Amino acid sequence: MAQAEHARQANGLTNGFSPNNESNGLMKSPQRRQLPCKPLVHMAHTILAESLRSESDTFSSSSEQHLTVFRESVTITRRKFVADIDDVSEADIENASVENFLDFIEHQRLTHMPHRGSHWDKVLKWAEFFAVQVSGYAAALESFVPESKTAAQLIWTASMSLVRLGPDNAQALATTFGEFYRLGLSVSVLLRNDVLLSANARVRNQVGQAFNALLTLVRDVSLYYVVRLQGSAEEVSFDLNSMFGGQITAFTKRKVHIVDEVWGHVLGNEAAMATKTLRKWLSPDPGPQNMKKMTDMAPAQREEFTCEWFQSHLLAFTRSDNDVLAMYGPAGCGKTFLSSWIVERLQRPVGRKSYLTLFFSLGKPLPIFSVLIFHRNEVITQDPVSRSLTS
Repeated sequence: MAQAEHARQANGLTNGFSPNNESNGLMKSPQRRQLPCKPLVHMAHTILAESLRSESDTFSSSSEQHLTVFRESVTITRRKFVADIDDVSEADIENASVENFLDFIEHQRLTHMPHRGSHWDKVLKWAEFFAVQVSGYAAALESFVPESKTAAQLIWTASMSLVRLGPDNAQALATTFGEFYRLGLSVSVLLRNDVLLSANARVRNQVGQAFNALLTLVRDVSLYYVVRLQGSAEEVSFDLNSMFGGQITAFTKRKVHIVDEVWGHVLGNEAAMATKTLRKWLSPDPGPQNMKKMTDMAPAQREEFTCEWFQSHLLAFTRSDNDVLAMYGPAGCGKTFLSSWIVERLQRPVGRKSYLTLFFSLGKPLPIFSVLIFHRNEVITQDPVSRSLTS
């Protein structure tokens, strides 16, 4: 037994205390033992602390670098606008605000009285929506990106210069503001949880870089258009994606990074990885699980006034006591095309009520019916090629 006890002490199983000596009826005083691993523990804590400090210093340095890049983008954009656009001055930029921009759009509408669903009507609607989202985004960033207000003023100034090109360039401008509208929808998704946009250094970095990507895109597009059309009677058209696709993709990637970082902050990195796996599964795929969810679906390219006839039906349904509206039709009759109009229309209030839209597509191998279904709180469009849900 003495040998066993000696072995226990040798292996440290007595937790640093001597055992009772029952043979002589005496109890020895507890004696603490020096743990041989203490230097290693201290070393590990030191390494961890240094690692955390290093990581903090890295993010601090990265943040400063991104702020410097953003500040330079604002300065360059401001200088280019004043130098290259005839109707832009320093005072115009300083006085730019979302309220002034909305007044400008209203004046354009009253001046030209565009028909509902016309190219010019779409330009004005999309420009208005985009300006409001930029305003919200700048306000969300103001506490950690000091130049966000000026960046927003530059975007409003650029958008105003484009709109001033007038209805004669409506078709070309519809393409541009259609893309701005899609980017605005992406921003609106982020603004639904605007408190999380400043959750930590990683999120703030991505949020700031996304705004920088948006600013430079609007700047380059507007300069390309305005410089070529100033004093010209000819309409300019170009392939927006071929010329500025890289910049559009840069903003989209930043948005994805923001979402990833926010999930990581809220759920932890391990759970956030699960959300990446889920989004990958939901992305377009040639297999039977082909599903695409799009809260920022781009406006479909339609001829003027197309699908506007459904406006009265949509309004009547939202005002009725009915819970479901179903529309049936054979494949190819236009249900998918109509659904794109519905999703786009619901981005704006209908009967003074706002809707949150969600669009996704299902592949043909899935056994689904050719039916277009509307629910009072959920608008679902479905056919063999696509299915949309809007709530």
